[in-house]
Amino acid sequence: MKIYMASPFGFTEITNHFMEIVEDSLIKIGYEVINPWRLNNILPITQITIKSNDRATLSQSNIKIGHNNEIAIRNCDLVLAFLEGCDIDSGTASEVGFAYGIGKQIIGYRNDKRKLGENAGCIVNLQLQYWIEQSNGFILSSKKELLEYFTKLEKKGK
Repeated sequence: MKIYMASPFGFTEITNHFMEIVEDSLIKIGYEVINPWRLNNILPITQITIKSNDRATLSQSNIKIGHNNEIAIRNCDLVLAFLEGCDIDSGTASEVGFAYGIGKQIIGYRNDKRKLGENAGCIVNLQLQYWIEQSNGFILSSKKELLEYFTKLEKKGK
């Protein structure tokens, strides 16, 4: 089973480390992990700006990255979306919306304890939560819970 990992975790060293831990754990369980940060070879993200300051070159790189991510989402079985922060990363939110639109299941992960939704019935933005839940997905809240879920899912799939 292929899992696409939607996250902003490649932007910082601290979150990059967590992304690697989750990615390695899912691979050990038996999943093929599609990590757009590795797929596009942009770890750390500063690589894309260091290579060139030429606007046309960067524009072409942006198009290539977006296209690669689209193809990866289309080819995955499931999207794992990391929903951390005081506001959900716009790229992650767009990946969730796109995945829902093409019929992919989405599993969210939010360990951040800050309140985020519009009301007490929301964990995150109500529209984002709607896409996740309507995809037959849900939002997990700890690394332990995440790994237990994916371990059970892998055993069920065999």
